[in-house]
Amino acid sequence: MENTQMGTQNTADQSARCPIAWMHPDDILSPTDPAVRLTTGEAQVVEEALADYAAQELRMCQENMIFRLEELHPIPVHPAEREEWARNLPTAPKDLRSTYAHLELERAAAAALHKALTRRDWAGLLVRYTTETGTRDKIKYPSSGIKAGESVQHIRDAWDKRVADLRTERARRLGCTCV
Repeated sequence: MENTQMGTQNTADQSARCPIAWMHPDDILSPTDPAVRLTTGEAQVVEEALADYAAQELRMCQENMIFRLEELHPIPVHPAEREEWARNLPTAPKDLRSTYAHLELERAAAAALHKALTRRDWAGLLVRYTTETGTRDKIKYPSSGIKAGESVQHIRDAWDKRVADLRTERARRLGCTCV
């Protein structure tokens, strides 16, 4: 018991002295930092592997949205009315509340895909269709998107390592002695 308290005390003392103890590790390195970008070669491989799949998924999202919109029509235009309307949707004989929730998820997915494709955000697609390094074995039933990303998983692993190394280096440069 005393060892546990000592360990906690040491960590507390370290964080009190560390100049970046108040920063979350993800905030040490901005996602827009040029060092975080994929290399040209990596981006090209990701584009070749995932662009068609992402476009196909975008079309599927749009088709699903059309189906759900037709089922829910008319949806109130004003956001406050729509919120009230969504709360009062029936769940029987057909679960329209669930249909509306699925519509909102499809809209978000379609918007993210459209944005990634139009901006040619290959890093965004890489993150969407691959798993974070070290988590692949924890996924029992990978989605078709994760399966589509298997051919570029090695790029994700290398990119994750590069970003982690950059964060560690940046933390040390900021005076952190804890890493």
